[in-house]
Amino acid sequence: MKYIKLDGSYKVGDVAYKHKIYVDESVTVDVKNYENFALFGYLSNNSVISNVIFENIDVNVTALQPQRISVIAYRNNGTITDCEIINSSVTLPSKSETDGAGTSDAYYGIAGAVADNRAAVRNVKVKNFTLSLSSTSSNDYIAGLVGQNRGTVEKSSVSDLKITVGGINHYVGGLVGYNVSTVTDCSVNMAGDNNV
Repeated sequence: MKYIKLDGSYKVGDVAYKHKIYVDESVTVDVKNYENFALFGYLSNNSVISNVIFENIDVNVTALQPQRISVIAYRNNGTITDCEIINSSVTLPSKSETDGAGTSDAYYGIAGAVADNRAAVRNVKVKNFTLSLSSTSSNDYIAGLVGQNRGTVEKSSVSDLKITVGGINHYVGGLVGYNVSTVTDCSVNMAGDNNV
């Protein structure tokens, strides 16, 4: 079992903490089909995560068909602000890495910070991040910051992003994969070769 050392600052609900979050090795996440994963899971309306650094976090998902996968929250109905994700990655298995029973699909999003944003993401920086999956689903929302955005994304950035995606019919973006709301004052910088 790998450990996560807490040492930056976050608040969930009415409880406040000051922590920096990092792991010393990759973490393999045993997510079953149709399940979600993120370090903070689902954030409700009153949840606030601020001033947290997520460093060296490699999420390796073993399921072929997870729902939402990201580092901070798989669904955000609260506020994520002034956070950084550094030298991290999210990887879903390819057909050759499984028992041959299909390719991986992330139906509602795979992203650096938030798979499914319904509220506020502000001043979040993603640096040196890799997203990798093999998929043929037409419902994959893939991006360095937010998979699908139905809320507000502002003053955020993604730098040195590498995306590798198999198959076709994806919603892929450097910053946001699928947007039906507001994105302002943001930037993205892709790194090296990207296969989308």
